[in-house]
Amino acid sequence: MHDSFYTPDDIASYMVGSCALPSPLHVADFAAGDGALLAHAKKKWPNLTVYATDIDVNAVKRLRSKNKVWHISKCDFLSPASRNRSSLVRSLVGKVDLVLLNPPFSCKGAAKVSVHVASVPVCCSRAMAFVLASLEYLNSSGEIVAILPVSCFSSQKDVFAWNILEERFTIRCGATVGRGAFHGCFARCTVVRFSPRQRKKSRKIANATTYHGVAVRLVRGSVAMHTTTGFDHTLVHSTDLYNSSVVLNGHTGSKERPSVIGPSVLLPRVGKPRIDKVALYVLRKRIVLSDCVIGLQCRTKDDAKWLQVRIEENASEYLRIYSGTCAQYTTLEKLTAFLTAIGCKIDQ
Repeated sequence: MHDSFYTPDDIASYMVGSCALPSPLHVADFAAGDGALLAHAKKKWPNLTVYATDIDVNAVKRLRSKNKVWHISKCDFLSPASRNRSSLVRSLVGKVDLVLLNPPFSCKGAAKVSVHVASVPVCCSRAMAFVLASLEYLNSSGEIVAILPVSCFSSQKDVFAWNILEERFTIRCGATVGRGAFHGCFARCTVVRFSPRQRKKSRKIANATTYHGVAVRLVRGSVAMHTTTGFDHTLVHSTDLYNSSVVLNGHTGSKERPSVIGPSVLLPRVGKPRIDKVALYVLRKRIVLSDCVIGLQCRTKDDAKWLQVRIEENASEYLRIYSGTCAQYTTLEKLTAFLTAIGCKIDQ
């Protein structure tokens, strides 16, 4: 069963008006439905070449009958095989100036969709998968304007997807429409514009200390603080990282959860980053970690001390691995790249 919540005219007009491009030449909608978004784009920019795909064969027939000069194809856009079968879709790689999207929202429970971005598999919600799959078809200055369910902005399953998008785009959120704005759809939705980010030259990692070869094992915490998980081990939350040290505040968690033992360095995964929250932990007492903490397990106390100092030496680069449209956060992928750059060997 496919979503068929077509875009109302007032929302379509607003989305087209949100585009920052002065005069795009090629516009595409890969979940075109009744073509409202494309029709409003064509009205604003009469010289546009329009490309439309949809999974629904009847929607494709209606689009073709009403829009003789549009380029239209039936395609299941989240299927690589289907995209490859469509000569129209294949012809658009790297060509499109503007992608307009009102993607399907339905995604029951924790269900995820897998999509490849530059050969890297990413699991996320269906709506975000449409955005990610569109990247291949944008040219270097192209934009995406999409309307997305509000749940995308806070869902854990979409964190990696946002991370990829934030690396490449400046993201601007526009109007949020309430439940019922789409006939038969009760999700609250927000219009989002993805504009290409100007790439900054990478800053050099401080090299005052030569390659040390410190081996580090990354441990991502998993205990949610609002749940009771057990009393087997001391639990450390991001609020327990203070003044470059770990303060044990009596929290407890199950021994089944990810844990570290001193010597190690702990740092927050979520929250406004501060260099004083990069905390050294040297006690030989095993601790479990909340889902807001990442542990860097080291082999010796000297290694852990070296690592803490090395992160402090490269504080500006460390702080840059945190980003987010709402709460700031980092990822294991970003942290791994940073640690490798400052001279660490990552243990698997």
